[in-house]
Amino acid sequence: MRAAHGADSGGVGAPGQRLKAESFDAMVIQETADPEVVIVDYQARGRITTTGKAYQQSINAVFRVRDGKIVLSRDYLDPLALAEARTELSTPVERGAG
Repeated sequence: MRAAHGADSGGVGAPGQRLKAESFDAMVIQETADPEVVIVDYQARGRITTTGKAYQQSINAVFRVRDGKIVLSRDYLDPLALAEARTELSTPVERGAG
């Protein structure tokens, strides 16, 4: 997972606000009916390097692997978590049903 996503996601965030990944935890790998497709659920934790603010995100990633290489990667995550960590939101957003 770290190799696919990189330990330092320097391109994430606003210019000058780098996101340093610190850990990928609680990883669950799910097989699918398609032998080339795997779904990975995990927690990503890191820090905005310019502010020191913590970042935590639940991520669902879908990979298509062919001949031992990742040929497709799609990540599904909550964009508000990154916005909160970057302090773009003045008030945390309540998440949940409804």
